[in-house]
Amino acid sequence: FLFPAAMSEQEERVDLPLAIRKFRQFTDPDSNAAEAVFQALTEVFKQSEATTTMQVKEELEEAAELLKTENGSTVAITSGCDLFVGHVMNVLNTDEGFSSSKRKLLDRLERFKKMTVIIRLEIANHTERFITDDSTILVHGFSRVVLAILRNAAKKNKRFKVIVTGNGS
Repeated sequence: FLFPAAMSEQEERVDLPLAIRKFRQFTDPDSNAAEAVFQALTEVFKQSEATTTMQVKEELEEAAELLKTENGSTVAITSGCDLFVGHVMNVLNTDEGFSSSKRKLLDRLERFKKMTVIIRLEIANHTERFITDDSTILVHGFSRVVLAILRNAAKKNKRFKVIVTGNGS
């Protein structure tokens, strides 16, 4: 992805390639687009040198717009970006002070990142018992949680068939 040689003053405030780099880094079979958006924007937020809420908002909105443009503005990416920026603004707009709110938010974002993986695995462990040998499972699309459930059942030597409806995306 190439950027114009001359960036505007607004574009220089955030390392725009960082958002794309981190999004691509966090996009893997075990995460979905919204999770990758949250992680990419968390990295932009962590590395931000902004000292005001408005500066943070501008940087995050810039990075979010870049993610939407680069990745075709899917519903998951658009809503993930909007939810992230909205949540950050809600937390930063408290009476605690900017630095304290930023630290608290970074802690929450780190916990959220860890919890998404743990929750997916817990769901897979608790639902595997519903998959019996020689069953046929009808799936619409490719939910990461459903894939984790199916992988977990297969690891436990369950025999089953899967039918995927629609275009499978």
